[in-house]
Amino acid sequence: KIEDIQKIIHSPEFQEHPELFTSTTLAQAKIEDIQKMIQSPEFQEHPKLFTSTTLAQAKIEDIQKMIQSPEFQEHPGLFTSTTLAHAKIEDIQKIIQSPEFQEHPNLFTSQTLAYAKIEDIQSIFKLPYWNQKEYQHLLTSTLLTKKASVIKNNFQLAKDNEIDGYLNTNFLRKSNAMNYSLICYLVDNQLPLVENNKLNAVFSYHPGALKKRFGIDIKELMKKYPMEQEDLKKGRGL
Repeated sequence: KIEDIQKIIHSPEFQEHPELFTSTTLAQAKIEDIQKMIQSPEFQEHPKLFTSTTLAQAKIEDIQKMIQSPEFQEHPGLFTSTTLAHAKIEDIQKIIQSPEFQEHPNLFTSQTLAYAKIEDIQSIFKLPYWNQKEYQHLLTSTLLTKKASVIKNNFQLAKDNEIDGYLNTNFLRKSNAMNYSLICYLVDNQLPLVENNKLNAVFSYHPGALKKRFGIDIKELMKKYPMEQEDLKKGRGL
């Protein structure tokens, strides 16, 4: 509402901290909540943890629980503005108190705490691939925010197409449908899935870069090569 936006823009908080106000803040936050946050002791003590995203998506009560927690005191490096904006302390505590965190603390980052759930993390650790030496290096922090089913299906896609010996983390992180469409594209255009003993470079780029570097519109490609569940059981280009 324009009235709400006017309240925000005319507030002392806006005048003092204009960098914290973006279109997202104006769209999602209320001036009353913003004032509570900026006037809080937590804001005064940890200003770097507060961004426009924090103001837009978090509540000061949840932030206070997080900053006052033992987990924050023990692992301050794992808490960023992203963590404050997207996570709940209860979920963070489950992660930090888990055997997985105790055994592999280097795999847990602020992004993990912000976007992952302990149940999904545990499912990933239970995948059998990490018992094989050739795949152990692929288990990185970036995988922990994905679903175990996505990782499993990508392994299956790679195996079906005989490229499982060249896997990288970028391939495992992509959606199954995206990887499938890229495989179909390469095969149908008689392009190699593996170049110079590495996966074809197209598997390493995000959609914007694929369009810019290779002229590949991944959305159109996925429409042309829609992935069905049975496609996981039959390889392309074998």
